[in-house]
Amino acid sequence: MKKDIEEKVIKLLENGETLQSSIYRVLDVSKSRVSEVLKHLEERNIIRRERIGKNYVVSLNSYVKESGNLLKIGIIRSSEYGYIIPLRKIIKDKGYELEVRVYESGVEVMKDLVMGKLDFGISPAISQIFFAYAGFPVKIIAPAGSGGGYLFSTATDRKPRTLSSKLSTMEMILRTAVNSSLIRDPSYVDYFNDPMKALKEFSNEKADAITVWEPFATILRSEGKKETFSYSEIEHYCCTLSAHSSLKESVVETFRKYFFESINIYEKNRSGFAFPYSALLGLPYGLVERTLKHYRYYHDVDISILERQLSYAGISVPSPSVLRSIMSGS
Repeated sequence: MKKDIEEKVIKLLENGETLQSSIYRVLDVSKSRVSEVLKHLEERNIIRRERIGKNYVVSLNSYVKESGNLLKIGIIRSSEYGYIIPLRKIIKDKGYELEVRVYESGVEVMKDLVMGKLDFGISPAISQIFFAYAGFPVKIIAPAGSGGGYLFSTATDRKPRTLSSKLSTMEMILRTAVNSSLIRDPSYVDYFNDPMKALKEFSNEKADAITVWEPFATILRSEGKKETFSYSEIEHYCCTLSAHSSLKESVVETFRKYFFESINIYEKNRSGFAFPYSALLGLPYGLVERTLKHYRYYHDVDISILERQLSYAGISVPSPSVLRSIMSGS
């Protein structure tokens, strides 16, 4: 049993460092057992642990950071970005190190991107359009995924109290559902930063509706909740990839190339990357693996699709040419 856990830990760490707290969640093993296994591996000089704040970052001893070539990217805790695992390996093979930071919301990703704490960010297209149009130093360079967003609601005679995330695809889902008369205009919307807390609130009937993404939607289904609307019914872009404007164009173009290369690799074997990706997210492997199928990927942005998507949500832009310039980063 102990040997099996050791082998799984080593396999997980072959994809890069991770938090100790993520390991026991992914392996579904007790904290004490994981701590015991890690201590044994550390004594044999197979791994190393570095305390950062209240957490331990665990890595294989063969895993060496190249701080001079460090790139930082932010993603949301979502099933959408499994391709980040092959991307990290490709970047490493090219002489760079890719540090991946996981956030609870797209707005938080964009805040750190515009402040220069990140080099790249993946977040909802609507948040990146907003920040770019407002003149912040970001440029949208690629589509990053589509699908995996849903509205769940319960029958009520009153205007529903709804839970959603701010300036996100989830908010666009809510707007689209209201405009399509799939749900009544909410009495008010509570914007959440922690999806797990929001799920608990909805499950405890303290809210009448919620817009949520995978893998959190699957958790609601497992509780017997029924979705009212799937955003997959509408052709759309969920998230996009942005770069900080200070980056050299050569670095941005090289990263963009490897980004698409990693998506192509990921598409051939999504489930093969589920284990290390679930560790990165700090979510159970089985849950993440089941939900990877809900997303699809594009290599170009069709402005007409994006215009219709915004229109369905009742959001207008000054002109198609402005939208096109935002999406091209020019």
